[in-house]
Amino acid sequence: IELKEAIQMSKDWTDVPEHFRNANRAVADHATVKLWDLGWRPAGPRDSGQTVPAPTETEVAVLAPIEHSRWMAERLLAGWRPAKARDNRLMRHPNITSWDALTDEEKARDADQVRAAVLLSGLTHAKGYVRRV
Repeated sequence: IELKEAIQMSKDWTDVPEHFRNANRAVADHATVKLWDLGWRPAGPRDSGQTVPAPTETEVAVLAPIEHSRWMAERLLAGWRPAKARDNRLMRHPNITSWDALTDEEKARDADQVRAAVLLSGLTHAKGYVRRV
């Protein structure tokens, strides 16, 4: 389950299994890195920033493969391994593969994760973001 799916399920946070909570935290933690890659930094005490910078679709397309690599690293470090079919008990997942091997639907989920991470960034940095110079 990814962040988007967890939100859609509308479960109370305490009802979400810990490994999925950690996965969701990782998406949120990486939000600032994604914005940095787009040329933004958290606003400082003297800055007046945008609360939530909006990435263009071109920027999302650049960051989606990076998100996929981040997700794969997270899963591999947690003990997951590639497989032809998903098996949560054995920690096997078919999407632990190259970006080019993913379907358009799977790639779209990574793009959604990028958009969600950017939205979350607005919650974690109240002063917003400014362009890096």
